[in-house]
Amino acid sequence: IAANREPRRRLIDFEPDGKYGVEIVSTSRVIGPRQIDITSITFDTILIEERCRASFLNWSFSNKYWLDPVDGFVWRSEQHVSPNIPIFTLEVLKPAQS
Repeated sequence: IAANREPRRRLIDFEPDGKYGVEIVSTSRVIGPRQIDITSITFDTILIEERCRASFLNWSFSNKYWLDPVDGFVWRSEQHVSPNIPIFTLEVLKPAQS
């Protein structure tokens, strides 16, 4: 699992605030192996940190992703979606069956 140290750019909209096309510049880095527990089950993961900056809003933040080292499946993530909303955590209890 490799992180992308080259800056990535994306545009997001903040509908209620009327701010459209706000550029987010981000880079990611591998923090390293971590064990996490979800509903009393322990998972071996690789922690990835995504550092983000929205200059227009003077907003910097970090998102985190706990990936399965075998297939890259994201078991847990902590994400910021707006400077006005607290960070939220997503955990997968069971992956979808194919």
